[in-house]
Amino acid sequence: MSAVHRLSRVQTVLFIIACAIFITIYSGVNLNADWVKSLDMNLIQQIRFPQTDWKSMLLTWYTTFFNTLPMTIIVIIGSIIFALEHRINATLFFLLVPGIGSLINHFIKAIVARPRPTLDQLMHYGGYSFPSGHAIGATLILGSVIVLVQYYVIVKWQRWLTNTILILMIILVGYSRVYVGVHYPSDVLAGFCLGYIFLMLGQMIFGLRKVVK
Repeated sequence: MSAVHRLSRVQTVLFIIACAIFITIYSGVNLNADWVKSLDMNLIQQIRFPQTDWKSMLLTWYTTFFNTLPMTIIVIIGSIIFALEHRINATLFFLLVPGIGSLINHFIKAIVARPRPTLDQLMHYGGYSFPSGHAIGATLILGSVIVLVQYYVIVKWQRWLTNTILILMIILVGYSRVYVGVHYPSDVLAGFCLGYIFLMLGQMIFGLRKVVK
């Protein structure tokens, strides 16, 4: 395993911002703060309405794809591929970062114990709401791919194209969770931030650096 290395300046700034946002939202949710309620209600109105049949169908399908089973299969297959290519750091990173991050997220859910929204749900999910498991799962898994693309893909335009698509996919996961009515926007934002925090910690621990070219 490579030695622990520092994040870039941009990554460090984003890491600090993610920590600050997560702590702020975590505190606001625990205190049942009015600003969290106002933020959630305003964003819910913008995201959920107006609803159309085709939009509801597409987003219901999309959010289901990021359920635990499909994502677990992707992680296992990806880890096997990296292992067969003798990329040990990549294997451990792709396997452990999403796995450990998701476990910690379940622990935080149990502590906060925030009920899910109940108004006009398009789908039903059990368990607690904060942080969003789908948001952190997408950030951890697709974000891990982004980190590995930065590490292994030499051609700049290929990195930019791949990473742009992956970032949009992550954002759409969060959007879909609010749209189908199973999460508050603050759940999703907290999940994104927590996922990014774990990604950067994993990148430092496993020594994955951006390619020079």
